[in-house]
Amino acid sequence: MYQTIKNYTDADETSSSPFVNNRKVNIFTDDEGNPHVYITENIGSVVEYLGFIRLLNTVPEDVIVHLHINTVGGDMNTTTQIKHNMKLCKAKIIGHVEGGVSSAGTVLILACDDYV
Repeated sequence: MYQTIKNYTDADETSSSPFVNNRKVNIFTDDEGNPHVYITENIGSVVEYLGFIRLLNTVPEDVIVHLHINTVGGDMNTTTQIKHNMKLCKAKIIGHVEGGVSSAGTVLILACDDYV
């Protein structure tokens, strides 16, 4: 059902993929081409989220971005930058609460256009 864009690797700027996955953020597409972004650890340095930020800035408006979050929070500077780019994103963003979501994770869920 899901296709990985680049699975469980460290950030690699030489990749031909427009989206970079690492151990903190993984991005998959479903059969309709909608990206599913998984944040499942503490939110750390913004460098670890550049693939997600790149996705937010390049995804077309007819796509739905699914943001799956299970985190106790983390770095508020990184969270603020992600939130800012979420608000600039042309696509609809649906947040999925998949476990504990607190602190910085709550900020990201509330920045979504809708959440479940």
